[in-house]
Amino acid sequence: MDQQEFLRQLGEGARKYAINLDGRIERDPMSCFRGGNALMYRGKLRPGGGIVTIKTVLDGPQADKSVIKRILREAHIWSKLKHPNILSLHGITIEFDLTVSIVTSWVERGDAHRYVQNADIDPRPLIRDICLGLHYLHSHPDGPIIHGDLKGSNVLISNDGRAVLTDFGLSFLYNSAFTMTTNPLDGGTLRWMAPELVNVMAMEDPHPTVEGDIWALGMTAFELFTRKFPYDSLANITAIQSRILSRPPERPSDEDTLHRMTVGWWELCSRCLRMDPSSRIRVEDAKKEIRKLPPRNDILIIGMGSTRSGISNFINKLADGKEGLKAYPLVPRTHGIRELILDLPCGKRYVFVDTPGFDNTSWRTQNILRELASWLHEKYLEDVKITGVIYTCHITDNRMFGTIRENLDQFGQLCGDKAAQHLRLVTTGWDEQEDKEATPNWVSQLGGRSPIATGLRHERFFNTRKSALDIVNGMVGEDAVLTEEKLAEAERQLHETNTARLPYSRFSQLLQQAKKILKTLRSFIGKALVRLTPGRLKKVRGH
Repeated sequence: MDQQEFLRQLGEGARKYAINLDGRIERDPMSCFRGGNALMYRGKLRPGGGIVTIKTVLDGPQADKSVIKRILREAHIWSKLKHPNILSLHGITIEFDLTVSIVTSWVERGDAHRYVQNADIDPRPLIRDICLGLHYLHSHPDGPIIHGDLKGSNVLISNDGRAVLTDFGLSFLYNSAFTMTTNPLDGGTLRWMAPELVNVMAMEDPHPTVEGDIWALGMTAFELFTRKFPYDSLANITAIQSRILSRPPERPSDEDTLHRMTVGWWELCSRCLRMDPSSRIRVEDAKKEIRKLPPRNDILIIGMGSTRSGISNFINKLADGKEGLKAYPLVPRTHGIRELILDLPCGKRYVFVDTPGFDNTSWRTQNILRELASWLHEKYLEDVKITGVIYTCHITDNRMFGTIRENLDQFGQLCGDKAAQHLRLVTTGWDEQEDKEATPNWVSQLGGRSPIATGLRHERFFNTRKSALDIVNGMVGEDAVLTEEKLAEAERQLHETNTARLPYSRFSQLLQQAKKILKTLRSFIGKALVRLTPGRLKKVRGH
């Protein structure tokens, strides 16, 4: 079969799959740049004029019917994938340069490796996005989709800072420019290759595997943390192969990672980089572990209050009563704290922390605060920022006046003189009151009895999700407004996009889809935030 006949049959098959874009692409010849073995162009998709990327291969794939079928099958599958961390494939075209071109969404910020060369960019949200995208591929209802060439240059950064995976599925064409992969033997892709794939490379083309993708996930994380290619000190192919086959990479220094690779992150990378493929972490478990590992820009809201004051109910309302809050031990044996995590765009997350009740003794209150400070320090190192604190008390519980004042003073010592602007006194039980406007005397008296309460803002909680959202939105700013409508839309789209996927709890689904639905959220913790400085941590922890 000659090349023209090959392309004709490929185009005819693409029309049947509704992915043939011939006649619909306007390619800008002045925007050309080279990527791998392909020429990349900026263009427009008609009708509508959407901006797209056209990847035109320099040396087309082998003219063979089996190759035609496989290209069509893989391109069709890719075009059906819908996930915020997967680059959208619009289709293919054969109208340029007598070869195959693939058409994808245009991504403005380039690839992840170049993106993190700006040391101000924290790679952890990007790694989380990569893991979410890989989990989506590996859990495809028709069977796992193996990426086969995961690395920083095959991860692109969207306009809103999300990492999206590209150049997967068709990676079986290792020696074809169609996937823009690099020949493993040139030392490019080799640096991210799992030992078992390197081991067979001399005898045959490596066959991509799920376990190989997990190794590449660990190496990509290593690459983004250090902002260097793996084994960057080695230039010789044989030396790189020997190093991969001998042992996993060592943990980089804190200086090399700008102190971002904490113990938890390194442990996760290590579980990806085990020499035995069967002992590597599964991508679904990696996704769960990453959700526990905080990036620096978490929006951290701590809930405090006496037992039965309603703080747990407040947080449960945000979760809409669904299961899924993760408990972590705080006070030994009988008490603990919980986290409710909502994932947001650009790697930011809401983290709501539910603490134990403060109502027993002064010693218990101080002990909880010390334990909380220790927990925050361990989880966030010394870079912890508290966006706000919600202190709850039932509206009728005026006997708690003295305890509340003492606890507010303790909080002031913990967080500093400006803490009041980030603190909300939330009275509960208003849904049971006839007069929903009156302010109890004991609330107004707090300002004259406690320095921190002078600028304290009082909010009423009416035991509804909307009421809880209103209070939270008042703390984090207008650009971060969460609405019941947006969360309802999340649940609706969740049903539409996940009906074929393995079942898991609705609340877990909501958390995973929140990032896609709440695209309007933007950076909202850049203004004055409460900071736990090392000195204050030391004081509170009693050292």
